[in-house]
Amino acid sequence: MALSEPEIVDSVKETHPELPLVLYASGSGGLLERLPLTGVDVVSLGTVDMAEGRKRLGSNIAVQGNVDPGVLFGSKEFISNRIFDTAESW
Repeated sequence: MALSEPEIVDSVKETHPELPLVLYASGSGGLLERLPLTGVDVVSLGTVDMAEGRKRLGSNIAVQGNVDPGVLFGSKEFISNRIFDTAESW
């Protein structure tokens, strides 16, 4: 919707200029390079590797990444390691 109806993004940014607009598009790995064209402030990478996502998006847009939710079934040490690995990968 952010790609097909850009006026929605413009409207939200106009009515809430103090808030960063984050776009999470499930299963959008194939469209990643197009997501900054929507005008959002942040692209959420979902399960896309952080380093790969940063490479494909460039440095002109903020990114947020996610750790695979299955990691939460691991030990505290395993969870911590995956979080640090994800953060350090980019």
